[in-house]
Amino acid sequence: MKLGFSMSQNKYQFLILIIAALLTQTDVVRSEEPLMNAIDALVGVHGRDAIVHTERAIDHAKSAVEAGEAGNNASLVVHSRAALADIKQANRDNDDNPHTKAAIIHLRDAINEGRKSHSTRALTHVREALSHLELAIH
Repeated sequence: MKLGFSMSQNKYQFLILIIAALLTQTDVVRSEEPLMNAIDALVGVHGRDAIVHTERAIDHAKSAVEAGEAGNNASLVVHSRAALADIKQANRDNDDNPHTKAAIIHLRDAINEGRKSHSTRALTHVREALSHLELAIH
């Protein structure tokens, strides 16, 4: 059962759908993990994985921004690579979100600029990537 949930819907709509699923799905209510099962019922296991990986990518992008602001170019590159790996994993089954596509491009650019020790450019790209990642999940 696919309800047409997209990663760009806001959190409130998502929570309403979860509550509705909890109220209407007796199998979900009896489960040990009702919230995860409700999410699976709404967006499927891959949808839940996409959300988890996107959140991880956001965390890594935030760490990359912090590293870049502190002048730690090597850490910026490491966290940008981790963010890129996570967003690619999130995007593997559903590549129609323009924000994830833009985030991937900016993360690649951040990594390339960071490897060249162009810290300012790398930081600019990772900030843009973070902005797109946050838009992709909301």
